[in-house]
Amino acid sequence: MQPPHRAEALDVLAGMEVRFAELRGRLYANKMKEAAREEAMILDGTHPELVFFQRELDARRSRRKQLAETRRTLEIGWCATMRCAEEFAAWSEWRHARDELQDNMRTECVQECRWLAREQRLAERLATVCPIPALPISLLQPPSLESLHVVWFLNFVQPFQSILSEVSLPERKIPFNHKTLWTAVTLLVFLVCSQVSLYSIMLSDLSDPPYWIALIVILLDKLLQKGYGLGSGVLLFITTSICESIVWKAFSPTTVNTGRGPEFEGAIVALFHMLFTWNDKSRALKEAFWRERLSNIMNLFTTVAVFAVVIYLQGFCIKIPVKSNRFCGQHGTYPVKLFYTLNMPIMLKSALTSNVYILSHMLFNRFSENFLPLEDLQQLMTKSGIAYYMSPPHTLKAAFLDPIHTAVYITFILTACALFSKTWIEVSSSGPHDVTKQLKDQQMVKASHPC
Repeated sequence: MQPPHRAEALDVLAGMEVRFAELRGRLYANKMKEAAREEAMILDGTHPELVFFQRELDARRSRRKQLAETRRTLEIGWCATMRCAEEFAAWSEWRHARDELQDNMRTECVQECRWLAREQRLAERLATVCPIPALPISLLQPPSLESLHVVWFLNFVQPFQSILSEVSLPERKIPFNHKTLWTAVTLLVFLVCSQVSLYSIMLSDLSDPPYWIALIVILLDKLLQKGYGLGSGVLLFITTSICESIVWKAFSPTTVNTGRGPEFEGAIVALFHMLFTWNDKSRALKEAFWRERLSNIMNLFTTVAVFAVVIYLQGFCIKIPVKSNRFCGQHGTYPVKLFYTLNMPIMLKSALTSNVYILSHMLFNRFSENFLPLEDLQQLMTKSGIAYYMSPPHTLKAAFLDPIHTAVYITFILTACALFSKTWIEVSSSGPHDVTKQLKDQQMVKASHPC
């Protein structure tokens, strides 16, 4: 027999084992139920982790789809842009070729019309002219000695024409890019030759020092006019010189001693220099805008305003519709600009005033009391006489102080330009009667007239 306390301990252990077994059974049952529930949730697709993974996959899939759509949109836009650029380039090339072909056809048509009109006039002249009897042999005058000298001189210089400087015509059509390049090279040569001095060259007393300079300018002008460049060389050189002068007087960093200390020659550079160095800012602004010895801001503003007005008025044009009387299907327009004489009157006026200034300067060598030295500059200015009234007022203050000089100068400018314009129209055969005759020779009429 076992002692009572051992039996009780065994009963207690047995009870504990039974309870542990029941607990294990309940835990196992709960785990099985939980596993079954999770399996059911997995099968139904409602498990939280499965739902989370599904949401993450959907989000990543949507982001990839969005990136793919964005990439596709960008590729489509790039392809569309390239296609538009290629189409524009193709159409531009086609339009350039079409315009060139039309210009060639129009030129050939005009040349043919002129040739036919010339042949028709020659035929009419030969048909209507009466035979002139031959002069008697006794009336024939022998050639003069002067004409013989001219013929001898022409025959003498004819072998040397092959070695003279000349720009030949292009053997093929010059592309637009090459014309632009040649124009830029011509401008570069002109600017370099105009600004760079020749150092270490001995001075000599020449009868005409600008001879070779004029020869170079003439050759550069012929280079552009023969078809190697764009436009006319004279107009291009004049425009470049004016623009260079404006830029230099606006941004020149050189200093000039005006008696009050060194000042910058450029108007804009002088404006900032005075604002930063002078204590009185209002006086600095007034001096920068109205200084008399050098270029100022008001001169620059006036130049820009004149440029804007001239460019605006240059666009004024009346287009007269015309059509060919010979080819009824060919239409076009004949533009008549407001400034159709261009800058030729100004150039002729400048040449006239230059000659007057030269004559006045020659008289100054003997009668120097009619000239007044300009303060602070190595220049002379007239104070009376014709050259005084033909020269512009030096400053705005001088224009207001001497209104008679200002009025006479403005009247002279307007009158001279008007007379030179009228003369240039008659000389260049660009008047109304000349243009009408040219259109008649080309068999061109207004579009409102029947063919």
